[in-house]
Amino acid sequence: MLTLQAATHGSIASLRTEYLSTLPAPLDGMGLALLEQATAWELHRAEQCVGYACVSATGHVLQFHVNPEHVDIGGQLFRYLLTTTGCRGALVSSFEPWLPHCFDLDATCRVHTLLYHDNAFAPPRVPAQRHQLRHQLRPVDRSALARTESFVRSCFPQDLGEWLGTYLENLVARGELFALFEGDMLIGTGELRVSDLQPPCADLGVIVATDRRAQGHGTRILAELASRSRARGLTPICSTTVDNPGSQRAIERAGFVARHRVVEFTLDNPPTGEQSEPASA
Repeated sequence: MLTLQAATHGSIASLRTEYLSTLPAPLDGMGLALLEQATAWELHRAEQCVGYACVSATGHVLQFHVNPEHVDIGGQLFRYLLTTTGCRGALVSSFEPWLPHCFDLDATCRVHTLLYHDNAFAPPRVPAQRHQLRHQLRPVDRSALARTESFVRSCFPQDLGEWLGTYLENLVARGELFALFEGDMLIGTGELRVSDLQPPCADLGVIVATDRRAQGHGTRILAELASRSRARGLTPICSTTVDNPGSQRAIERAGFVARHRVVEFTLDNPPTGEQSEPASA
């Protein structure tokens, strides 16, 4: 008998560590951060916990793992998860072992995100002005936090919500947020997030002022952060959505290559089958 049991992220932490250790490449850091907002489930077979899953508020499976000794029912468990929770689809990296289960569904799919890794065979193509002294990439401290948050919000048309302040404050506390200045003008930010779940990876991110894009600033920030990562013995990774060609150009010119993808599956017809009620935590 298959059942689901509501879980906490703390209760599935060891299962997640086990799962991440089996993957041939690191997952997208932003995707891992989003997992903390997802609903966690333990997967049970005859009252034994055999794996876990995380489902987003939008009804997408973000992570799915079954212990090796129970892979024979992996597909059945995946369908059961979708049917019981009313999921509408999944977001899965192209190297994750549950990807074939998604292809077995009656669903449409598209590439959602490009996952970039260091390209040791292609040096960065960094604009010459990277070396001009008027461009400075500085760590952001608490005194500049409010200004940096205001800058980040100004770079996006949508309201980013209250979470942004807490997110940036945490980066500052960890020494992982940087700002690029031209004189006294803030024109870009960079993030070097050391992964707690996937050591020794460093997730890089960049934001450039809307009126200063397509001028090489994003490439310079990424190349500099990648250099600082390597100097600390870290492996830099980054990502961008498939519909953002400007970011793709900046990342590739900074010396990265898109080796993997995040694929989005949307169910055309929700799966049906025998169900059991999810158990309470």
